Amino acid sequence: MSIRYLPVASFVSFALLTGCGGPADDTSSTSLTEWLGESPHFAVSGSFNGQPIDIRLEKDAATAAGVYCQRNYAPLPGNVPDANGKYDMTKLYFAMKEVGAIVDLDGQKRELTFGYWRHEPAAGTTVEVVPRTFGTTVAAGKTWMDIGIVEPGMPATTGVESAAESGTLAMKVNTSVADAEDMFVAGGGKTGEFVSLSWGPHDKLTISVTAECRETAMAPWAVNLIKP
Repeated sequence: MSIRYLPVASFVSFALLTGCGGPADDTSSTSLTEWLGESPHFAVSGSFNGQPIDIRLEKDAATAAGVYCQRNYAPLPGNVPDANGKYDMTKLYFAMKEVGAIVDLDGQKRELTFGYWRHEPAAGTTVEVVPRTFGTTVAAGKTWMDIGIVEPGMPATTGVESAAESGTLAMKVNTSVADAEDMFVAGGGKTGEFVSLSWGPHDKLTISVTAECRETAMAPWAVNLIKP
């Protein structure tokens, strides 16, 4: 299992993830066997890095945790910002979509995220999660997925992230999708996902999430990580 640990003085050990839904949860945590539906929620169960994870945020708890999704688009080669820092919005490609929430890890707030890369699956379809190789593209019908943990408000590079080795992403809801995969979508819409991820024989997570999408982000940082 490949995990990138990046320096952060206040990083909380994965050992503290057990029961990290916190006292705000309004639904008892159980193992996830299916998508929890169209109402906003963020639920994770299983084991990661040798430690159990059991999170279930629904209703008021999901609202308090700020459950969200966000699309990221990268500029195509040759698309550079103008004097005002603006890119040509017709020359972009879909880099990734991330879902996340602010969770309580043993009394400390952390942003927990899961992202899928390159392809934007239609609702009702399932894609295979394959090992991530930065600097390459991803075949149709497949994706990379990773987990991230970071202190809220801090750059992602100050936290921890790890790409799954295998799994599946079942897209249950995906609204405000453009006619073409790489056509820019400014924001809005809803994503609903049921995900199974594996980092090896002992580390597996199941995720159910439904979230409203924030304003889309430009991701020039992604051009060296994922190719069109």
